[in-house]
Amino acid sequence: MTKQSLGEALPDAIAKVSEFIGQQEQQAKELDDLYAGGGDGNRLIANVLRVKRDVAVAAQQSGDVVAMIHAYKELKPALEMAEAE
Repeated sequence: MTKQSLGEALPDAIAKVSEFIGQQEQQAKELDDLYAGGGDGNRLIANVLRVKRDVAVAAQQSGDVVAMIHAYKELKPALEMAEAE
């Protein structure tokens, strides 16, 4: 198994978390169809992940390696959740 560089790992993490955000939003819509407010928890998770993802995108675009490392560490739990799905 080869290790990815930060330049490879961060875009992959951003893509996987973005996909997971979409899944959370879809589940929220489905739960809302079942009962009012049913998807609020999923929507909250999607919003928190969206903020973390957007910070990671900004760090990647800035080229600041320290910011990219911090952003990846912040995305790691969301990435693990996305990969567990």
